[in-house]
This record gives sequence, structure tokens and C-alpha cells, in this order.
Amino acid sequence: MNQQNFIARLLVISFLFLTNLNSGYAHVALDTDKNAVKFADKVSKVDASDRLSKLNSVIDITITNEVQERIQQYTYYYRSSAEKILGRVSVYFPMFEKEIRRRGMPDDLKYLAIIESLLNPSATSKSGAAGLWQFMKPTGQMVGLEINSVVDQRRSVALSTQAALDYLQSLYDRFGDWNLVLAAYNCGPGNVSKAIRKSGSRDYWKMRNYLPKETQKYLPRFIAAMYLTNFYHYHDLQPNTVETDMTNVITVSVDKTMKFSTLTKELNLYDTEILKELNPEYIAGYIPGKKQYSLRLPSRCIERYYQKYEPGIYSTIMERRAEAQRVRELKEKKDKELEIASMKRDSLSPLESLVSLIMKPLSSNRSKKKYKIPSMIRSRESYARV
Repeated sequence: MNQQNFIARLLVISFLFLTNLNSGYAHVALDTDKNAVKFADKVSKVDASDRLSKLNSVIDITITNEVQERIQQYTYYYRSSAEKILGRVSVYFPMFEKEIRRRGMPDDLKYLAIIESLLNPSATSKSGAAGLWQFMKPTGQMVGLEINSVVDQRRSVALSTQAALDYLQSLYDRFGDWNLVLAAYNCGPGNVSKAIRKSGSRDYWKMRNYLPKETQKYLPRFIAAMYLTNFYHYHDLQPNTVETDMTNVITVSVDKTMKFSTLTKELNLYDTEILKELNPEYIAGYIPGKKQYSLRLPSRCIERYYQKYEPGIYSTIMERRAEAQRVRELKEKKDKELEIASMKRDSLSPLESLVSLIMKPLSSNRSKKKYKIPSMIRSRESYARV
């Protein structure tokens, strides 16, 4: 690497470090790609604006210099981190989208988890925010999440998503504008209300200078996340491959203490890490049995789980499977009989088929009942006398 390239790279890293120095975002470092200059050109503001304009978004998408720079970070300087994020999209976005649709909320909200945690449920910020949606402890408890030394439901994929959407809806009920909702999610509704009063505007781009510095960067980050997720293919980015155990998952209810180490052995899992990744809220490595909790398991081992821990459910599964097999075998037998009958018909010679066709109505006529014709027929006058 020549001196000019080295200095340019150093300036970029210094800029990015300074912009994130006071940030409350999660401690999930973006990996600098040393070979970034070998890849596709940087995106222009015109291209970025044209592509993003195709999205049906509730967010006011404005391509400023800062937004363009944020897009460059994902698509040019930090390609390896971007590909990790894109791999996680296939794991978490389907769950987000399902819950968002159920509530009738904007689909755009799913991108929030990218700028909060880089889609890492185990992420923790310098200020103590945790999980996909980066709840602070008081806020998490306020929205009903259990947080203690054994369970931290801020890290639960399902529960934290429900809590985040509850909170976002409450912010929308207050502000009526999704741009302001995103700002309030980051710095609190009080700071947003104060910025509205000082600026005399409810337009994020006009009032953003009255917001905390971190929040001023928030919407540009959000727009960059939208761009990455929808247009990464323009930059030759390839989502990381994700293990099927992370995508083919079944959730069960648990009301007894279960250690991950024991579950790993009994379910023939190769490592406890898969259980920790699927259930990051159980920070002590086990599920306490004091009340009902959820456990996410790879679907391939769900039968063994029921056999060991829920024999009643396992018996029902086996009975239904046996019944399904019986029905399948009966259908196969019937299909076979029909196939044999069809083969027999097809095996007749053309002459035999013709004779069969001609004789069929004759034979059917012979089988009809014969009526005796009376030898004497009554005259019309005799009918009249009756």
C-alpha cells in the first residue's frame, strides 16, 4: 500500500471513530475491509436517491452528504460487516415482519434493529443498553421485560420485538410522525418535544440541529440501513451463509429448570452455543423453573425433546404419524389397483376392444325384464264403460 492510500485510509478510520466515540450504540464493531478499494465504485447521491425513491416508505428519505457517507460505510469500507448483517437479515427480519404486519405498522421499522444492534441479540452498549432493540434497563422494565442475573428478556428475540413495537406505537400516538418517532426512540420523547419548541418545526431535517448529536446521526444511519438491505446486490455484496439451525426453529413452553449443557447432550446437539444463540435471554446458561418461559430449538431435534420432556405430546405425534401412514398406504394400494385395471384394459387387442364395445349394450339388453304382450286388446269403447 503506498503512502497516499495509507493516509486516506487512516483519515477515514479516524473520521468514523470520532463520529462513534460518544455514541450509545452497541459494542458491535464494523470490520474494516482492507481490500475495499478493489470492489465496486462508491455510490453517488443521484444513484442512491433514485434507488431509494423506489421504496414505499413512511420515512422522509433525503440524500444528504452524511447519508451518502453512511451508505459508503456499508457498501465500500465495511463490506465484511455488511455481509454479516445481511446474513442475519434472513434470521430476524421474517420474525419482525410477521409481528409488524399483525399490528398494521410500517414495515420500515424492521431496519431500526440494524442501527441499534447490527442485528445481534447479544449486543451491549457502553451505556448498558442490550439486545436487538437496545433497551436500557429502566425502559426494558417499563415495557414489561424481566431483567435479572439469570434472565434478561431485552435479549429475547420475540419479547424484545413485541416490547419495541409497543414502545414505537406509543411514540407514534404522541408525535404522529415516524421520523420523529425514530428520533424519540433514540434520545427520548422529552428531547424531541424540546427540539420542536426550539426549532418551531416538526420536520426532522429542520429541527435535527436542536437534537442531541447522536440523534442527529440517527435518521442518516437508518436510511443507510434501508439502502444496504434493499440494494446490496448493486455492490456485489454476498450475505453470509447462516446455519439452518438458526432459521428452522420451533418454540416450546418450559415450566421447569433446564440447563443448556444437559439439553445439548439429551438432544444430540454438537455444542451448547446453538442454544445460547437461539436463546440469548438466558444469560446464566439455564432456564429457571419458577414460571413459564419460552425455549427456541432447532426443528431437527424437536421430536427428541418431546420424547424426553413431553411424553404426552410425543405419543400424540406418534399416533398421528401412524394414522397418516395408514391413510397413505391405503391410497397407494387403491392407486395400484386402479393402475392394474387400467393396464388390463390397455392390454386388449383392437379387435377385442371393438367386440367388447359392441357386445356390451347387447348383453345389457338381455338382462332387462321381459314383459308379456296381452293376446287381446280392449277396445276404446270398453275403456269408456269402466
